[in-house]
Amino acid sequence: MKHLIITRLRYKNKELLKIRAKLMKETLIPDLISQTNQNFTLCIMVFNEDVQFLNSILQYDFISFEDYIKLKEYTIKNNINLQTRHDSDDYMADNYVEKLQNECDLLSSKHDIILLHFQPEKINYLTGEKLFLPEYTNEIISGFVSLYQKNVKITIYERSHTNLHELTKNIYKYPIGYVVYNIHGKNDSLIPRDERIKQWNYNNGIYDKTK
Repeated sequence: MKHLIITRLRYKNKELLKIRAKLMKETLIPDLISQTNQNFTLCIMVFNEDVQFLNSILQYDFISFEDYIKLKEYTIKNNINLQTRHDSDDYMADNYVEKLQNECDLLSSKHDIILLHFQPEKINYLTGEKLFLPEYTNEIISGFVSLYQKNVKITIYERSHTNLHELTKNIYKYPIGYVVYNIHGKNDSLIPRDERIKQWNYNNGIYDKTK
């Protein structure tokens, strides 16, 4: 199974990029290193001009794309069966990749295309305080979502994560314990869900903030 974990650091604001890159170094990178299953590749959506900077900060191997059309071409050409969305500053349990791939192995005998999403917890990164988070459903899919395809035709960015249910009815939801939204003052998760969605434009596979 070919597995791509995709995160986004496409920031026009370079000061914000620096903050988010350092947070990724503190949060996601150690989680990736500690995964019990290392059969995956990290992909970062980032402007080409910022790749060298990220390499110097993260010191972790990754592939990168500036636009989502190139990402789609890569996933199709290389038949990347499993694509996972994960924000650059959020937590994943040590067995997250193992869980994802095991579930896909079990479910792939039933379906050619599958969405798997996980109910996150929401935690203040500085204080450790747990915060309220509404329950996601198969009609409103969480941001911790993966797309499995036997024959790759689309990417996990074909829709905003809340609307990915439009791609297939083969949707499986998993409980808390695997992923966490880290809230730290510099992320979108502080903004109510409906307002947050409005901040992003989607056009032909290209996501960019409206501001």
